[in-house]
Amino acid sequence: MAVALAHLLVVSGGERVTVPDGPVAEVFRRAIDGLPPPPAGPPERRLGLAGPGLSATAEIALVPRHPQTGEVWPGGGAGAVVPLAADVWTSGRGQTAQVCGSPGHRLFSPWTR
Repeated sequence: MAVALAHLLVVSGGERVTVPDGPVAEVFRRAIDGLPPPPAGPPERRLGLAGPGLSATAEIALVPRHPQTGEVWPGGGAGAVVPLAADVWTSGRGQTAQVCGSPGHRLFSPWTR
């Protein structure tokens, strides 16, 4: 998660990042809220999810990284992507999306068609 947080800081360009309530907030909000505030004036950028069964709905998208190839899921319209390791994205069984909180979304299917 530390690597994803570092990526998030880079892609935010120094702008404040907001996190909607839900699973993403449970994982990232405390760390983001602990950062020093940016100078007054820059707009906020929203952080959301994009991945198997999820379309990007925010300016910055958390996306899964394939566990074997390292390939990053396309952002699906987000201005920037922050890759998450497969073990962060998936549950211990490696198949059900944990971060997105949507059981049944298969992580591997788009890469193994």
